[in-house]
Amino acid sequence: MENKMEYKLDKKELYFIIIGIPVVTLIVLLAYSGYYGDVLSAEMGAGVFTSFSSTLFIWLGCRTIATFLWRKYPWHINPAKHILVEIPLIITYTLGIGFLINEINIRLFDIPVHEQGLQAMDIVFTLVITFFILSLHEGWFFFTNWKTSIVNEEKLKKENMESQLETLKNQINPHFLFNTLNTLSSLIEEDKETAIDYVARTADFFRSILSLKEKDIIPLAEELQLIENFYHLQQKRYGENLNLKIEIPRDLKSTFVAPLTFQMLTENSIKHNIISKANPLHIEIYAQDDYLLVRNNLQKRNDANPTSGIGLENIIKRYGFLTSKPIEINQENKTFTVKIPILRKA
Repeated sequence: MENKMEYKLDKKELYFIIIGIPVVTLIVLLAYSGYYGDVLSAEMGAGVFTSFSSTLFIWLGCRTIATFLWRKYPWHINPAKHILVEIPLIITYTLGIGFLINEINIRLFDIPVHEQGLQAMDIVFTLVITFFILSLHEGWFFFTNWKTSIVNEEKLKKENMESQLETLKNQINPHFLFNTLNTLSSLIEEDKETAIDYVARTADFFRSILSLKEKDIIPLAEELQLIENFYHLQQKRYGENLNLKIEIPRDLKSTFVAPLTFQMLTENSIKHNIISKANPLHIEIYAQDDYLLVRNNLQKRNDANPTSGIGLENIIKRYGFLTSKPIEINQENKTFTVKIPILRKA
């Protein structure tokens, strides 16, 4: 799944930076107090300038680099690449800032170039400060990411529960039970073995729904099995007037989908469209680029059952927690298509 964390500067982090920069500046001044001399000396002025400006630029630079790498190589996906890119970037940036500020000191304050030993100490001390600041930001991002993941997980569980509730409500309403029992009654008279299979598939369908209550995603193959069971139950009622065509490459069946996605979209298609011998309903499920598509021919019913609208909205909300790619809905004169992003585990 994709990393959904945002790295915008919020108020808490802003306060963190506003407090942190003066504190680190003071630490650097105290560390070099013996070198800078009198309070009103040029060396002390250079020290204040060097300490504050280097801390400011290093802090903001570390945040920029850390933010970029959290987006480009998230820790939970590419930890090795993250750190292998981060360390040379940070060192190069720090040395560049140090050299620039040292040149400004020489030209602005007429401070002589440090001795080699002091220069080496400057570099080491600056790098220590840099990696300290970097560790603060990495820790901040880890904490924020963890907190965001917890919130999103709770929201996703709620959306999944709503999805299951909506599906159960659709299936266990009197209209559905009447049709199911009516179909079963006809099958018992015509073919007892088929009737037994129908009852078994109905029980298996409800059992499958109930087993999904703790799952945020399920394998695509499992979702396809569920939709085939659902289609089998519906076809006993509509016969050849209802057609479902699934064309999913074998390699995509190991990817993932939010549970009941296809079932809810298929249920909506059946609920809102005319299904008859003269106007059969054709539903297709297939893959295109990085999306799974559910498409049906559009022949709206004037007496369509009232709906809460929670089905499609629920799918959109759930995928909003799972991926940055949006659900795409396309309604034309003769077709209605919903594009679902393919989900892959890291």
